[in-house]
Amino acid sequence: MKHLFSMAVALFMTATSFAQVVSEAISATLQRGESTTVYYGTDALKQALDDAEDGNIITLSSGTFSTPANFNKSVRIYGAGYEDDTLTGVARTFLAGGVTMNGLEGQHPDYFYMEGVWINGEVNINKLETDTLIQGTKFVKCRMGTIYMRSNSDATIFRQCYINGYIDGYNSIATGFIIQNCYVSHRVYKFDTKSAVLVDHCVLSYDDYSHGPYLFKNSIINNWLDLGATAVNCVGYQRGLSNDNQNTLVNCYTDYSKWADYLASIFADGQGNLNYTLDGTSIPRRWEIANPDVFIGDDGTAVGPAGGDYPWDKIPSTPRIISSKIANKTVGGKLHVTVKAEARPVTE
Repeated sequence: MKHLFSMAVALFMTATSFAQVVSEAISATLQRGESTTVYYGTDALKQALDDAEDGNIITLSSGTFSTPANFNKSVRIYGAGYEDDTLTGVARTFLAGGVTMNGLEGQHPDYFYMEGVWINGEVNINKLETDTLIQGTKFVKCRMGTIYMRSNSDATIFRQCYINGYIDGYNSIATGFIIQNCYVSHRVYKFDTKSAVLVDHCVLSYDDYSHGPYLFKNSIINNWLDLGATAVNCVGYQRGLSNDNQNTLVNCYTDYSKWADYLASIFADGQGNLNYTLDGTSIPRRWEIANPDVFIGDDGTAVGPAGGDYPWDKIPSTPRIISSKIANKTVGGKLHVTVKAEARPVTE
């Protein structure tokens, strides 16, 4: 609760401080234990990251930030969301470039966490000659392009993300690699055969190249799975999921002929494709299943991103500022400030 309160204060500071100057309204708040420092302008994230230490928290306001060359510290970064929140009027947090993670010589940016950010580019998790493993990387409720896993990894999670590209394992060994409640516009492939990769409650929309031989659960898949894959309670082409009956299928929902009609019957919006937005609009889909008691996952919830323990929700877990009031004058040398914030479920 103390952590959430500190984040609420940080959000309030970034939302109100120097709001009359547009460039200064873009801000990053660095939290080191009980102390906070606020940085302003498009380079605010770079400055906060330069001054941060492992374990620190950086809270970003809405707006466009220039992107640090290297995210090389074990920090937690929270944005305002990768899409505008029409309910509260809060605009998105936008990184002008991709995210590159390089460990320092002999070190690793383990347990790096980012939530609620549109990353305008690729995510590169790189390997130095002295590096052997990166652990505990999490991206939650972010939008990004292609993901390149160039380092061996453990306990990497992409959750409730819009991945507008593919996930390239780059022949690395990934243990405990989880893609959960995500929309992936391309394929998941090229991890070392010793890897353990789980795709759970996702939409895999690409219809050209095949996905790797991994474990797919409760997902809606638009193409083939490579030989050696296992699909549990998934929706897709029977021939594509089974790889001509050479893969392992458990309780899958498969169509043999009219795929578009089949998809239209599954989704509550009646759309017969796996586009991210509703046809003819820029409105993102909610992925709700028309008959969740029929198309049901192995966990008892609906297949696709709307089911599971982390149903599709793009609003980050940072507290929302519901109301604020600042007194017109000081009393006894003090300025009275009242902030009312709504804590949201933590999605870790």
